[in-house]
Amino acid sequence: MIQTLAFLQQDNSSITLMLRLVVSGVLAAWLLLNQPIFAQRPFPEHDDLPLPQNFGRVFSEYHTDQSELEPEEIDSAVLNRLMQEIAQTPQQTASIIGIDEMSLAKVFISLSNAKNFVNTNEIGNIKAMCETWAFSNFQGEARVKEALDAYAASSQVTLTFIENFYDKVLDEIKSILSATERSRFDDYMNDRRRRMADAGAPSRRINLGDIKSGAETINLYCRNSR
Repeated sequence: MIQTLAFLQQDNSSITLMLRLVVSGVLAAWLLLNQPIFAQRPFPEHDDLPLPQNFGRVFSEYHTDQSELEPEEIDSAVLNRLMQEIAQTPQQTASIIGIDEMSLAKVFISLSNAKNFVNTNEIGNIKAMCETWAFSNFQGEARVKEALDAYAASSQVTLTFIENFYDKVLDEIKSILSATERSRFDDYMNDRRRRMADAGAPSRRINLGDIKSGAETINLYCRNSR
């Protein structure tokens, strides 16, 4: 009899524990499902630029003369900034672009996946520069220029990939949107491209236009070479 009661008591304890685990699991799942995607921390990118409030006009063609960004970097910079705006102010961003919250969530996912996939491969660019510097047959400025040219060639491969990749990201985003939303999104992108270029947003790449600066950069990164 005592053994039977002990067994029943142990069995009831097991059932109680299982019920608690089930309830805890259901509660955790509910919290995860109801946690808004926009609660993620925003990504630090370029300096804050005010959100455009009006797309009811034709925007002038953007240019990169005063920007340190390469033309291939503009779209990735704009889209990364858009991801930050969605994370910080989703309702305002949805209202400005003119898309619903469901579409905005899909856009955010596409941008997050793209950002996690792409990097600038700056280490590879510097490695190409230093290897060229180390094995160069030139001296003086010619040697510096050859090393900087190697950096530029390596960097251009990455920039071309990023440009092509973000073209596909844009196509994916537009496929999510309705015709009206696509029109508004195109206006948004054109305005932001102009703003990003005109703001002179900084690039993380080495300045290749100055031999003296290039020599200092080579001395910094490649000083163990001959």
